[in-house]
Amino acid sequence: MVLDKLLGIGFALSLPFVLLPSFATSQDNAGASLPATLNSNSGIELTVVDSTGAVIPEAHILLKFDEHIAAQGSTTLYGQYQFRGLTPGIYKVVVGHPGFRDSSQSVTISAQKVTFKKVTLQIAEKRVLVSNPGPFLPVSTAATPSLPLPEQARQQLLALENHWLKVEDNPDELESILAPDFLHVVGAGIITKDEQLSFMRKHPASKQNSEKYFENMHVRVYGNVGIVNGVVVAKEDGATRRTLFTDVFAYREGKWQAVGAQELPLPETK
Repeated sequence: MVLDKLLGIGFALSLPFVLLPSFATSQDNAGASLPATLNSNSGIELTVVDSTGAVIPEAHILLKFDEHIAAQGSTTLYGQYQFRGLTPGIYKVVVGHPGFRDSSQSVTISAQKVTFKKVTLQIAEKRVLVSNPGPFLPVSTAATPSLPLPEQARQQLLALENHWLKVEDNPDELESILAPDFLHVVGAGIITKDEQLSFMRKHPASKQNSEKYFENMHVRVYGNVGIVNGVVVAKEDGATRRTLFTDVFAYREGKWQAVGAQELPLPETK
């Protein structure tokens, strides 16, 4: 969703791309050892997609060496994640996301080289409670009946997007639209829900005589996750501004809430 006035916020955020532990030679009960040194030019870049080729944001990534966790994190809104500074060797890459079957495969990391890997997740036929989820969230079968049907979910998400566009300058209305863990990617970095609403309350938007509407909307639903892509068109003072956006929603406690948003302004036209 487009919130133009946030694009200029000068939050001094320190956002390391990936957190890697300091490897040191160690031994566990099974006798497995971690690499002793790091290689800053060795690593892996992952792209996570579904069976149709659509990217999957917020997929959980786990990188293991001899059953030791070397690194972990989540994919971006574009389904990508990268690990750098890895010692060459054979690693296990485990990828998971609610509504999909976990993927586990071995990947060889070579010296002075970045390995590119695409991981395809298959939709889970049946949701089960994971007995040992590790970094992944357990999914209960009890939640399945409460999920809306795919077409119903798409209509709900479109209606929510239209409401969001209408009230985007009203922080009180946004309270119920944005999830507590909502993150907004802007030019200055990543803004939390509290930071965004606090800024909006301190800097109320001026009333503008403008027209805004959507173009090229695409809605995808994966169980309790919804992804909406499109273009917001804003016409004001004879100028037309278009902004590409991607919003990610989660279905929780009987309603959809936004957990992520990202925009890309396009050149202004007259």
